[in-house]
Amino acid sequence: MTLCWDTQLKPELSQGDLLSLLLVGTAATPPTSLTRGQTKKHGGESWDTSAWKADGNGQGYFLAKGRKVNVIVLSQDCEIDKDGGKVPVLVAPVFPVSAIQNQDALHAVINRKRYPFLPLPGIDGIIEQSYADLRCISYIDRKLISAAERQKSMSEHGVHDLVKQIIAFFTHVPFDSLVVPVGNENAQ
Repeated sequence: MTLCWDTQLKPELSQGDLLSLLLVGTAATPPTSLTRGQTKKHGGESWDTSAWKADGNGQGYFLAKGRKVNVIVLSQDCEIDKDGGKVPVLVAPVFPVSAIQNQDALHAVINRKRYPFLPLPGIDGIIEQSYADLRCISYIDRKLISAAERQKSMSEHGVHDLVKQIIAFFTHVPFDSLVVPVGNENAQ
């Protein structure tokens, strides 16, 4: 785990990058569709609840709940740059391990015994020892990603462990038994 972070930030957004404070969440319960309401005095916007109304791309507005947290980029480098950077980027939220009260659970997360959690070492002045929660994978519009501050890039070893953890999460194959080929730059 100590070899997770690179000494320098990579030149471009990359798989494994730690980004500062982005909104990550899901639709609120019960589902609530929204439409833009009348403009208020001084240019403020208002929103009205309504039946679902999608635009020409099939997208609409809805009430959501979530958190503003650091995230780890999960999308592969070759996917990040597709269509001139218009493709949404997959991310996972990052939470401090200090929030885990149960010592057995904490030990399991730190030692990769819980598939949904990627342990992350702390970074002085940026994050304490943490974990990425793969159960909460979200996609974020590239414009929001570009506006976020890139805090740190993962080393090649860190990205390798990230890929293994993603595979372990989706397949429940134990992390230690996984072998991921190195140098798959030609992957599409």
